[in-house]
Amino acid sequence: MIWIFDRKETENEIIIVQKPYFYYLVFGAYISYFAESKLTGYDILAVISGFLWFAFILFMLINLKSIFVNRREISRHMKSGQVVISGSRLSIKKPVTYTIPK
Repeated sequence: MIWIFDRKETENEIIIVQKPYFYYLVFGAYISYFAESKLTGYDILAVISGFLWFAFILFMLINLKSIFVNRREISRHMKSGQVVISGSRLSIKKPVTYTIPK
């Protein structure tokens, strides 16, 4: 299963990696929706768009708890100024990484 966050905890720090798969799924769903609305003669586009939106909703429901728990923890540490953020939101090789010292 592909999750949105990957959490690793060491003796000195907590590392939370936000994977970009969610953004790719949203981007694909939007592109298929706009392609379906512009090219109305192709029924396969409606099927692809429906499948991608269904996958997006299912992905969100599966990861809902993970999203809330990790965002709450990151927000709590951001208020105290202890979070180091690196990476890029759409990069597979170097995704957004939150490093929180203990």
